[in-house]
Amino acid sequence: MRTSRTLRTFLFLTIYLVFNLTFLHCDKNLKLDTKLNQSPDVTRTLEEIIIKKGYPLETHQVVTSDGFILKLFRIPHGKNTSRADKENLNRDQPNKVVLLMHGIVDSANTFLMNLEEKSIAFVFANQGYDVVSIN
Repeated sequence: MRTSRTLRTFLFLTIYLVFNLTFLHCDKNLKLDTKLNQSPDVTRTLEEIIIKKGYPLETHQVVTSDGFILKLFRIPHGKNTSRADKENLNRDQPNKVVLLMHGIVDSANTFLMNLEEKSIAFVFANQGYDVVSIN
C-alpha cells in the first residue's frame, strides 16, 4: 500500500511539473514555427539573430597567448539610438561596457535566446551600454 501511494505521488508530481514547465510558463508572444514547433531563432547563428533584430554588430577575432582563438561580438548601441547619439558615441565619453561571459559548455547565444525585451544583451544595448560577448 505504501509503495502504491508513493508511486502515485511521484507520478502526480512528475505530471504536474511537466505541465507547469511546458504550458504555464510559455511566453504567449513567442511566435513558433508550426512545423518544427520551435522559435525561428533556434537555427540562426548569433550574428543572424542580432542582425535580424535590427541591432548593429561588430565581430573581432582574438588569438590568446596560448593559441586559443576567441570570437568577440560587440553591440555598440541599441537599435533605437538616434543619429546624433551615434555620432557622439566615440567623441565625448565612451559608453559604459558590459562584458557578457558564458560558462563552460555554453555559448554567447545564451544572452540572446529570449524575446528581445527579455534578452539581457539587447536590454543593456537599449539602455546605452556597449555590449561585448565572447565565444
